[in-house]
Amino acid sequence: MNGFRMLAAACSIAMPLHAAQAAGLSYDYLDLSYIRIEPDEFDVDVDGFGAEVSAALSDRCFLLGHFSRVESEDFSLGGLSGSIGAQTLAAALGAHHALGGSADVVGMAGIVYQEADGNGDFAALEDDDTGYALRLGVRGQPTGALELQGFATYLDIFDDSETSIAGRALLHLGPRFALFGEYATSDDADTLAGGVRVNF
Repeated sequence: MNGFRMLAAACSIAMPLHAAQAAGLSYDYLDLSYIRIEPDEFDVDVDGFGAEVSAALSDRCFLLGHFSRVESEDFSLGGLSGSIGAQTLAAALGAHHALGGSADVVGMAGIVYQEADGNGDFAALEDDDTGYALRLGVRGQPTGALELQGFATYLDIFDDSETSIAGRALLHLGPRFALFGEYATSDDADTLAGGVRVNF
């Protein structure tokens, strides 16, 4: 997987799975996050931001919309220098089922559009593609304030596929606000994300 495709895949890893909540928590929210990606192929700082909106369609289904943008610092590779970036748009339909107590199993399928771009010597390496993502996960709420999630994501885009594993923790500050942190890993990159959620 080249640098652009690795970066695009890492952007999708940062697309969170938290539309499925325990009973009494909102399915309608806005998430704002800071994203930091650590590629395995080269030592370059990559960061950006993400935004996500979730809307409940029923007591078991939800609709998800996601946007993120990340960009690397300037770096040199193979005699070339500049920076690369990527943005992701995604729409997904998901469903959840109670496992018992405060645990849910969650499934999601969505369409993903990604556009990669470059600056400096990498300006000619622009690319874009549309693919799909599948996700399966489990989330639980061991206490009223703490929520834990674990999930696996399969992404097929840019004539390549990627599977990632991620974990997320949310600290609910009340019925309207929560803070969250996430770590995800794949064959090509590790991704860290953190931010704030506003429930509607």
